[in-house]
Amino acid sequence: MKMVAIRVNRTCHPLAALIAKRMVAIFLLLILSDAYGAVTVTQTGVASPQSKAETNNVEKLRARAIRNAMDLAVLQVTGALVSGERTDTLRSRERIAVIGENVREETKQESRYRGSSTSRSMGHVRLLEIVKEWREGTQYYVKVKVEVGEQKEVAKSTNAGFYWNRMGKPPIGLSFSEKRNERDTTQTESYTLRYLRDNLSRNGVIVTSVDEQAISYLIHIIQEFNTEQLVDLGTYTTHCRLTFRIVDQKRRETIAEHRSKHGPDAGFTVRQAEDNCIKSIAPSVSKQLIRTIARVMNEQWNNGEEFLVTFTGMPGQFMPQAVNTVQSIFRVKGSIVESYRDNVLQLKVQYKGQGVEFTEAVIASFDDLDQGLVSETIQGRHIRFRWIPRPDQDMRN
Repeated sequence: MKMVAIRVNRTCHPLAALIAKRMVAIFLLLILSDAYGAVTVTQTGVASPQSKAETNNVEKLRARAIRNAMDLAVLQVTGALVSGERTDTLRSRERIAVIGENVREETKQESRYRGSSTSRSMGHVRLLEIVKEWREGTQYYVKVKVEVGEQKEVAKSTNAGFYWNRMGKPPIGLSFSEKRNERDTTQTESYTLRYLRDNLSRNGVIVTSVDEQAISYLIHIIQEFNTEQLVDLGTYTTHCRLTFRIVDQKRRETIAEHRSKHGPDAGFTVRQAEDNCIKSIAPSVSKQLIRTIARVMNEQWNNGEEFLVTFTGMPGQFMPQAVNTVQSIFRVKGSIVESYRDNVLQLKVQYKGQGVEFTEAVIASFDDLDQGLVSETIQGRHIRFRWIPRPDQDMRN
């Protein structure tokens, strides 16, 4: 790409110079948007307490200020669609007065105008960095660096794969069982299973073979048929039901379930009747499964993933400071001290994000405190750090 130098004449009118600078900025913004599909923007958001109780609630004010900054960033990059409505009403009133022999007529007209407008902006925003945050009186300010995606990115963010990726692609297993006339069959693979698996893949969710030790979530598909033969007509009729359950393997509990049934459907063979029946409900079940996975992944993200965090070599006098530092990290929803023994601190942390992001946030937070810390390993949801003392620190408890 050929770079062009653009210079603003400093001797021109200040307003003209400002307009020229803004146009240059917009021009460059459009180039970057077309080239990369996403634009990095720095914006400052502000939040005011809505009640006395919120005055000292920093987390609420920070969250609202970040949201305000994100809204402004989307508006800056994608603009806004503004729609307006205007209504004019003309009212006329006539008055006739008779005074003696004189007749007096008065006509009064009133015009009322009412207008309204709404604006809407849409974009996919990803928080990259909190640059700065501060207070001025009761107002809370947060300066953030965000990445704003264009319309194509917005479309991508509506499918299940977006939420699954945001969760760090937790392994999902897919299993299948079948019943015919209330009896279990040995069938473990079917057209239905392949159809659902392919649709999940097209929506960005990749499922793996079932290994209960390795997967985080299990999608179990249950296909049921009740078929009878109509001897006089030489046909078969079938009622079918298709069920999916999503199981959180860590908690060993079902977190979502959906059933759909159909019938009767007829066919000259059992296979034909069953195929006709299951094909009537498979598309709607597939759509429901994709929506459910998106909802489950989003809920898990909002609730935060639980990580076991270990700090080795940490002096006892720094343990309270370390706990408070982890708790103050953005997206940390809570933390509990599991144990502290022989300079080893273990925490259980609820974090809204991936392990790699959390690791980077922890190291950055301790760097700000001028404390040395290095990441040793990330194994699933277990993250290990090693404390590096400064030469002037006393390692004794």
